[in-house]
Amino acid sequence: MIVLLDTTAFVADPLCSGTAWRVLAHAASAWNVRLAVPEVVIREAVAGYRRRAAEALVGLQRQKDKNGGALGISAIYDRARVDIEAAALRYAEDLQELLSEIGAQILAPPAVEHLELVERSTQRKKPCDGNGNGYRDTLNWISVLETAKESDEDVVWISDNSKDFGREDGEGLHDDLVAEVVAIGVEGRIKWLKSLSELILELTSERWPEFSDDLRRIQERLQADSMEGYLNKEILAGCMERTISPRMCGLPIQTRSAKIMAIGALTESSFSVRGASAEDEGIIEFTAVSPTTVLIELPITADIDGFEVEAITEDGVSVWVSKDLHFTGIVTSDRYGRPVSGEVTRVSASPDDPGLNAWSRTSATGTLLASLNAAKALDPKILEAMRKPLIDAKLLAAMRKPLIDPKTLAAIRKPLIDPKILGRLRFPVAGLGELGQLWNARSEDQGDSVTEDGGGEGREEPNSEGDDSSTDN
Repeated sequence: MIVLLDTTAFVADPLCSGTAWRVLAHAASAWNVRLAVPEVVIREAVAGYRRRAAEALVGLQRQKDKNGGALGISAIYDRARVDIEAAALRYAEDLQELLSEIGAQILAPPAVEHLELVERSTQRKKPCDGNGNGYRDTLNWISVLETAKESDEDVVWISDNSKDFGREDGEGLHDDLVAEVVAIGVEGRIKWLKSLSELILELTSERWPEFSDDLRRIQERLQADSMEGYLNKEILAGCMERTISPRMCGLPIQTRSAKIMAIGALTESSFSVRGASAEDEGIIEFTAVSPTTVLIELPITADIDGFEVEAITEDGVSVWVSKDLHFTGIVTSDRYGRPVSGEVTRVSASPDDPGLNAWSRTSATGTLLASLNAAKALDPKILEAMRKPLIDAKLLAAMRKPLIDPKTLAAIRKPLIDPKILGRLRFPVAGLGELGQLWNARSEDQGDSVTEDGGGEGREEPNSEGDDSSTDN
């Protein structure tokens, strides 16, 4: 479909910033709509904008004269005048840029003879009015006819000028114009609508009946479709053969390297506006889920049961893994919310991916080895050696045995003397108690005698022969 715009579309929205324009910007690619604007229309739109700016300046001067001095704000009015004048001078360039962004084609004036235009004017042939006026409208109408003749597509003429293009009842093209459509053999392929909104609602009613009366919802739906299409065709496509983290993507722990080889259609997507950059660019964060095929490299000793093997070499095994992966990144958009650039900043597995649980159970050493392995920082043979235990399993088993035989320990714990013998030794010897008592009694008697004799001074010891006659003297 080719849509040609009359000046009335720019009078209604000079900066092309309304919802209808935003929808049209997305619909142009989503619904294969081509936009065309006659050069005559652009000239009229620029002239109309400058006339309105001049009117604004007249009103601004009146307000300045009335309130500027009293309120002390004359300088503000002066700055506003400068800005309005600059905008008026810049509008032709700005309009060209806006139309370029939306992909509009600028149509040069048709190569029509002056006498033909005079003939139409004198005959008051539409779109000329009763006074024969309508030179610019006639040029635009001839552009519509030529566009239809040069293409097999339907052509829609958007103009709110019902007086010059429509019948008296306002329903459908004027009979003069219908006759011209039939004459050039494009009957049924030229349609006249009064506004962009009318066009959008009509197009939407055929595709999304549930949105047929809400331009805002149509815009949101089209913008989401544009974003998803851009993610699939541009951003995710750029991830082909991208190296990914085995740990973050929940791949087997022994994975040495992994890269994306195929990405399917999106199954989920979400978008969040994060701000705006210079030149009205929006910054949008996205998360998308897509079935992804990954080629991973495993060591030659890895268990490959259940994997589709791609290749086996002396260094390792390459196998295929298919799973849903999450792609997170940012997209920048233009003033109409259409994506213009973007990149993926993170690729990861789903939060509930069983592969992530396996990685979480690995030790810090295992994680370090896997990271080095993924980065190919070490030779695979060295990595294999590092995975082996530092001490041989047989030696560890021998070290776990006790140093002394348990039987020997049990023997050592037995007493050196039989408890029965010790028990017998504890019985008293006959007469030993009485002998001790006698000894103690004799010692006491001797102690008493020494005390009575004054401490035993001058006492004679008995002779060695046992003679006790001295005691009688």
